[in-house]
Amino acid sequence: GLIDAGVSGYGFISSSDCTPSAEIIQWGRLRGSILCLLRATANPGLPALSILSIIALNQAECKATSLQCSAGPLSQSPIFNEEIICEDIVAAGAFIVVVRDTLDNIHQELEKNSLSPEQADSAISSCISALIGSKDS
Repeated sequence: GLIDAGVSGYGFISSSDCTPSAEIIQWGRLRGSILCLLRATANPGLPALSILSIIALNQAECKATSLQCSAGPLSQSPIFNEEIICEDIVAAGAFIVVVRDTLDNIHQELEKNSLSPEQADSAISSCISALIGSKDS
């Protein structure tokens, strides 16, 4: 499905051509779409499918980052560049930012008394699950 396509796109790291192909550019757009989808699912916490998706995407990104780093400081990447994964498009680590944004929203809802402590605990637990699942990436 959609998340599997997002995860598999990190396999482009092994491409010998450092110029992003049309497929890689489309995958970069897919990452942005997945990011929007994950943000939209937070209500107020993260549903189980979003948690699993964040974990899978973070693990794939960390593995790709590790492979890129092991290639040496002068190596180039078809995905870690200004056209695909960068601060101006969808930054590396963007899926962890979804967790941060979700926690910020929970905090705001608590301040407005829109969430009960029990609802906040449940929502925060979903965020912690996503972080724990991602920590060994």
